[in-house]
Amino acid sequence: VAIRERVRAYISKYNEPPKTILLGNHGLIVVGQTPTEILNVQAMAVKSARIFMGACALGEPAFMADEDIPHIYRRPDEIYRRKQFVER
Repeated sequence: VAIRERVRAYISKYNEPPKTILLGNHGLIVVGQTPTEILNVQAMAVKSARIFMGACALGEPAFMADEDIPHIYRRPDEIYRRKQFVER
């Protein structure tokens, strides 16, 4: 029930379902349109976790500002990259 409510809230805010859901002390749920997309999103999540751990080992990660995230998400090169996740 809690996951369903959070996913609905996410969809209401962003007009699309999340690709990843991280459950504390449980693991990662990856959602996609194709098996290939799921594998690619999972690989990106693992890569992101490794980068985060490396940043933590060097001190403290530098996070993007919340207002910058939608700008990056709408960039043509990012849209193209996400399409490749589904098709490959």
